[in-house]
Amino acid sequence: MMRYQTKTIGALALATILLAVSAASAVETRRFNRIATPSAPGGGPRALPGEALANVDRSALVAAIREALLTWNTPNADSVLDETFYDRERLLDNLRGGAPLDARIRILGVRAVNILGQRADELDDGRKVIVSTAVAVVDTQIEFEDPTLGFRQVRGLNEYHLDVTSLAPQQR
Repeated sequence: MMRYQTKTIGALALATILLAVSAASAVETRRFNRIATPSAPGGGPRALPGEALANVDRSALVAAIREALLTWNTPNADSVLDETFYDRERLLDNLRGGAPLDARIRILGVRAVNILGQRADELDDGRKVIVSTAVAVVDTQIEFEDPTLGFRQVRGLNEYHLDVTSLAPQQR
């Protein structure tokens, strides 16, 4: 009787080891790929040489965000996206097909506005400007009429990246 118990325990131990080895070999490993991010002209946002970051009028930033959101869910949505915006066409395709036709977006509040960096640039007419890269955290709400559930409101917290162009101090 003892001999059968030893063989049974040995067989169970061997089966357990084989199952563990086969399960371990079935585990898939994945590579970590870098997330593609656009690069800013001139090596990235920074302060102008020898200067601290200049303030950008918060009300001008909020007005720019409002103007951009007015084009949301309209055929003019591409007018507010820069040509160099990463994966621009994919975003526009999602905007065009992802929301009900009567959906509108509303700004509930702007939480924070931060200037990430600035760079000097020149307009086609020769005027010198400062391009400020800003980030705004905005509370938004999408409102639409659902045929089965009625009026719907979907809140969201979004981060908007903007390039704000203003005349350089000597040009004002």
